[in-house]
Amino acid sequence: MSVARPPALLLFNLATDDDDPLLGFTSGWINALAKHCSSIDVVTMTAGRVNVAGNVRVFSIGKEKGYTESRRAVEFYRILGRRLREKPVDAGFFHMTPLFAVMAAPILKPRGVKLVLWYAHKAISLTLRAAESLADQVVTPTRESFPFPSHKLTVVGHGVDTTLFTPGPARESSAGPFKILVAGRVAPIKRVEVLIEAVRQLVLKGDLEDIQVRLVGPVLPKDTGYAENLRRTVISAGLQGRIDFVGPRPFRRMPDEYRAADLLVSTSQTGSADKVVLEAMACEVPVVTSNPAFVPVLSRWSDLLLAPPGDPAALALRMRQMIQMRPAERRGLGRELREVVKERHSLDRLARTLILEVF
Repeated sequence: MSVARPPALLLFNLATDDDDPLLGFTSGWINALAKHCSSIDVVTMTAGRVNVAGNVRVFSIGKEKGYTESRRAVEFYRILGRRLREKPVDAGFFHMTPLFAVMAAPILKPRGVKLVLWYAHKAISLTLRAAESLADQVVTPTRESFPFPSHKLTVVGHGVDTTLFTPGPARESSAGPFKILVAGRVAPIKRVEVLIEAVRQLVLKGDLEDIQVRLVGPVLPKDTGYAENLRRTVISAGLQGRIDFVGPRPFRRMPDEYRAADLLVSTSQTGSADKVVLEAMACEVPVVTSNPAFVPVLSRWSDLLLAPPGDPAALALRMRQMIQMRPAERRGLGRELREVVKERHSLDRLARTLILEVF
């Protein structure tokens, strides 16, 4: 809804840290929204290095300090109560924090604060169901990103910062290995084994051996076994030296990772459009993905950029097509892909939509 004055916003986040490899982008979101708000107070599970606008304050409930769950709950309500005593709040924006929405609803709803839940994942929990029922509005980047029907749902795009994710200089030649990037956390739902098998098939053909793959992203403790199995698979396939497990990179370094790549490959099966694909596109890097959530986004190039899920042979074919494409053609394709992001998924568009149509 439109308001006579800029809204005062409470924003609830899992991590507010410019260096966080998965959630570092939220600092950019906060600053983009701050241009349109009288104030933003961020309540975050954990905080690190932050660089936010002057009308933004960040309050951590202490996970980075080692606080127990019970103490974090006490901190949550202490921070919330302090903020509400200072001045009125117009909206609470819960970014991937359905638990925070459930916790805050009994405090905020009686005060007339609008509750807006952002969620983009295939996982469904009782907490998510409760948060959806309590929220006044639910927002998600694409229709496929929210896991069940809701009459409260609004599709708002992904919010990629196209001033940060920009193309690098054109390469003088195509000399050197063809560089493939896989970005994001290493987890079973990402289906990295499909990519490894596709690379193995390409190398077996004998004419595309000059391939270098970088897997850039963290491994959560619960996924260490999966990551170790992937490393063993790489060795048994004889792909050491061609596939490199790089580990996590600070968010601010990711644009350079994209710009150094000739192609980004995503085999993710999260059920939502992974932001890394859009970030690569914003850097004018072509992408190949087997994530069905990208069918509406990339349908124009379906015979070039989309591969069926779980099909290494089909993925290898798409990768081969991209490798054999002339560099000038890839650059032209990259420019077209950046325009898609600017039109449908830019951060400026997201901020305007949230302020004018949601909050």
